[in-house]
Amino acid sequence: MSKAKGAAGGAHIVVATLKLLIPAGKAAPAPPLGPALGQKGVAIGQFVKDFNDQTKQFVPGTELPVRLAVKGDRSYSYTVGQPTTAYFVLRAAGLAKGAKAAGKEVMGTISLRHVYEIAQIKLKDPSVKHLNMQTMAQCVIGTARALGVRVIDDRPKNVKAAAAAAAAAAAPATSAPAGAAPAVATA
Repeated sequence: MSKAKGAAGGAHIVVATLKLLIPAGKAAPAPPLGPALGQKGVAIGQFVKDFNDQTKQFVPGTELPVRLAVKGDRSYSYTVGQPTTAYFVLRAAGLAKGAKAAGKEVMGTISLRHVYEIAQIKLKDPSVKHLNMQTMAQCVIGTARALGVRVIDDRPKNVKAAAAAAAAAAAPATSAPAGAAPAVATA
């Protein structure tokens, strides 16, 4: 096997994978992005241009998770994920940052409607496609708690009562002790 053929064959092998958080439309060759890419041999200017062009539709400055695969010939491919759950929770609550002492102070509130809207957006991300809506909503609620944001149930009372009744009907009924007579309602 010749050296030329062997070198070309290894060009498509991924030699490094980077996980980065990069602000949408504001990628720059400055630290920390530039040195991270430079160490792997990636053409920094080209990546910055490509990334900024691809993320024009996002609010500028929104931190996006990026998975960058660097190949043996120094070419690269990358995928851009949805903004973080924390970003959506803080934005829904109207906050710039979360609580310093999570669980001890409440910085803001969001409604269950916000939780489900955030969960729907996050379910479009390939990294969480395996989760169902309820599990993703629980993850959003956990993130909100960690940020000091309280989740309130803003549903009308009749909807809450219907949900409670449905949950009670779905729960297995407790059985009466052996030999006990069934309860009969009298009018």
